[in-house]
Amino acid sequence: MKKNFKRTLAKVMAVALTVSMVGVASTDADAAKKIKLSSKSISVAKGATKKVTIKNVKAKKVKKLTVKSKNKKIATVKKAGKTAFKVTGKKAGKSTKVTVKVKVGKKTTKLTLKVKVTKAKKVVATAAPATTAPTAAPAASASASATPAANASTKPATTPSAKPVATPSATPDEATPAPTEPVQPEPPTTEAKKLPELNLRREAATEWTLGGEYGTAIFNTDDTISYSSYAWAKKAGDCYNNGIAWYIDPAKKGKVDLSAYTDLELTIKTDAEIKFMTWGGSADAASFWDKNDNWGAASKTVENADGSKTITYNLEKIFGSATKVKKAVAVGLTLKSDKDGDDSGFSARTATIYGIKFVNNGGAGTDTNNTDTNNTDTNNVDTNNVDTNNTDKPEPTKAPIPEVAGEKVNVKTSYDAAFSDNDITELEDGNIKLNLSGKNNRVWFKLGEEIDLNDYSAIKVVFANAPQQMTISVFEGSETKGDNWWNNAVANAYPCYGGSASKRSEDGGVAVRGPEVGTIDLTGKTFTSKGGFITVAPNAVTGIASDAVLNEDGDLDFAKNDFTIASIVLVKK
Repeated sequence: MKKNFKRTLAKVMAVALTVSMVGVASTDADAAKKIKLSSKSISVAKGATKKVTIKNVKAKKVKKLTVKSKNKKIATVKKAGKTAFKVTGKKAGKSTKVTVKVKVGKKTTKLTLKVKVTKAKKVVATAAPATTAPTAAPAASASASATPAANASTKPATTPSAKPVATPSATPDEATPAPTEPVQPEPPTTEAKKLPELNLRREAATEWTLGGEYGTAIFNTDDTISYSSYAWAKKAGDCYNNGIAWYIDPAKKGKVDLSAYTDLELTIKTDAEIKFMTWGGSADAASFWDKNDNWGAASKTVENADGSKTITYNLEKIFGSATKVKKAVAVGLTLKSDKDGDDSGFSARTATIYGIKFVNNGGAGTDTNNTDTNNTDTNNVDTNNVDTNNTDKPEPTKAPIPEVAGEKVNVKTSYDAAFSDNDITELEDGNIKLNLSGKNNRVWFKLGEEIDLNDYSAIKVVFANAPQQMTISVFEGSETKGDNWWNNAVANAYPCYGGSASKRSEDGGVAVRGPEVGTIDLTGKTFTSKGGFITVAPNAVTGIASDAVLNEDGDLDFAKNDFTIASIVLVKK
């Protein structure tokens, strides 16, 4: 009897133990799938940026991601896809928290990241660069650059009295173990330049300029700058996303009214194509990505006797509106450094910067092809003619929508809610409204798995209306929106500069506002998987239409402007 009891008890305990072990295994499995951050706390140097990823969830399952800094004066935060975000240090010696909310299905998970901002470290030597997220490629030029005779009167105010103390390496062969800052010469003892000339010294440079993630700047004793698109603070990658910028008021780093000037003159020596960048209105100059890009925006170029050139830019054109000219924060430039498709390589470009000066040309520095002094340049956003308090949306274009031959994509059914930053609305006329809420927000359209894009020569997106320049891209069908997904675009295009136009002038400007067809050229492109994604997004803050509704900071008011597409068409080879 006792033996039977013991045997029965042993069996019961064995079963109980087995069940408990299964329960533990199940709990561990659930814990492994729990959404969490790659780090619970980080330290980031002032002016530097660190990326934090969200673990145990795929991007396509994330319906919504929100990130918020408790104190933006200490650190700012910006989304980098649906499973990552970037934190930028603002005030050294302080700490704050970043709140992260991840919505998967109907459940929202709240996470917290502790952020400590430290002082930027200064060390000696150089290191190789790394890949950063791409900015939009050169946009269509709003005005062609005219080159006057070499004997024109505009020359550098002074010739540099000394050669640069150090020149950053443009093409280092190997990455060194750790990113270190190059040696800077002793600062000048003379008084720094004041407006109308811009102070180009180290103390006026933006935080990301000094951080070395977007290039190398040597501030010479004669107030010139030796600049290279080689980013010393990166370990590997190309130099496409590069730049240097300065606060107009380095002491306050606030807004400056430049309405007393019409133009800006940049004196520089380089063989690279130049993109000028500005920060105005609500733009944060401490962020490289908050810039207003301006490819091909020069109105005049003068070749100087010493090999340098003085390039003139119209202020309203490069800032985007008259309001932003009155609320200017910073200016800067990028040297076009082509991508080579190899993350381990790069092609850096160099320049010597002599000076930047604000001038009043009485309109002489603007588009010389435009003889109408009453502001007929449709790329020039005159906020004095725009009622920013108007709650009505602009009237949609009345011009006919162009018919494009090819295979039409069912835009409504192909809309991908999981990947998209914003949703869409089907209008009564059959067009699709993109409910965009901010710059660079993308709407994704998924192609059928039976489609092989290798069989097509182009993708055409027909815009019924676009109040600013757009970015359209195509991705492989295997795209998952993982880390740095934006680098995976097979091809891009940047239509609608200055707003969609049914007719453009010879220099690429808007002649008649109306529908426009944007084309992604697939010539020479190879796709390794079937299907694919087509994305549509506003291209940062560039190329705003003259009839667009702006907010009080001179930025595009997304809630009061219509982004509408009529169709997406695949063109067979």
